[in-house]
Amino acid sequence: MSLGIFAGGALGGVVASTWGASGIFVFSAALMLVWLLVAVFAAVLAARASDLAAAAVERGDCDKIRRVFLSARTGEGLDLLRDALAEVAQQTFGDNADRLAGTADERPEQT
Repeated sequence: MSLGIFAGGALGGVVASTWGASGIFVFSAALMLVWLLVAVFAAVLAARASDLAAAAVERGDCDKIRRVFLSARTGEGLDLLRDALAEVAQQTFGDNADRLAGTADERPEQT
């Protein structure tokens, strides 16, 4: 961080001594424009990379589901999420998982 402060001060001194106060203004505006272009370019690349990411299920120790990757934009991977939830319900609730997964119409009436 100290190196950045030193470099900025040295470069600012060179610009100020060569072109004066208006040179510092123009140089600072040019640096801000370059920084904006870098930030926009990085955001575009990040958005494209997230679109290219494939839907997948990541498993951890003992073959347990750790994460499910899906796209909120396209809906790709929702079937993997449903399957993962069903698998976790089966592991957690055992035989009762099928009864819990049914709709309200399929459930027996309680008296």
